Amino acid sequence: MRPLFLGTYARYSFIIDLLKKKKYKNILEIWSGLYGISDYFSTHFTGIDSTTAPSKNRSQRMNFIHGDALALKEKDNSYDFVFSTDMLEHIDNKQRIVAIKEAIRVSSTMCVIGFPCGKLAQLHDDLLFNYLEMSDKNWKNWRHAWLIEHIENWLPSYEDLNQLTEDISWLGYSCSPVWTNNIIGWKNIIWLEMLLLKWWYFWLLLSTIFVWIAKIFRPRFVCQPQLGYRAFLVIHKKR
Repeated sequence: MRPLFLGTYARYSFIIDLLKKKKYKNILEIWSGLYGISDYFSTHFTGIDSTTAPSKNRSQRMNFIHGDALALKEKDNSYDFVFSTDMLEHIDNKQRIVAIKEAIRVSSTMCVIGFPCGKLAQLHDDLLFNYLEMSDKNWKNWRHAWLIEHIENWLPSYEDLNQLTEDISWLGYSCSPVWTNNIIGWKNIIWLEMLLLKWWYFWLLLSTIFVWIAKIFRPRFVCQPQLGYRAFLVIHKKR
């Protein structure tokens, strides 16, 4: 069994809630990586990512397609439900609306895009980056390329979120933001992971136990606007 991470579960929790409310035949995750949502929600889906890792290292529940989020090869309206979490902050600011338009294009009903957003999220990532710079000279050799890209690209701001919502609405689609992962709770999860890196296998076991407890009790990670680390754009495709 693969180890589970509470931070990753919290990131997918809003998507999981949506998938449990309605059954979708064709699901697409953009920027899926090797496993995507498969470790946290049992469903078959298609994942698109630019990784070139061997197929043996990927989830068996996922139909993997090598592709570019800015230029998807899929036809219009190919999938009932399209989602992506934590993709936009890894893309140049000017290209973010392009990625969203591509996700909308291949969706037939619903598209959900989640990303860290706002001053509190940026402050959290800046503090974490500075802490790792001072405390661990080898931290960049760990699996933290995501944090470096957060700092280099900057997270979408509140103003960016409002502009994206407005741009999508101008295209004729219903779009509303939902905030998740209260910044204090998110900070505790991520910093605990950083502190326990020296006892990596202990942390993997502990984190896996936490995820299974969360699956049973299903805590809600939705929070008040601008008090969360992550915002989701919920887009209904039907005009």
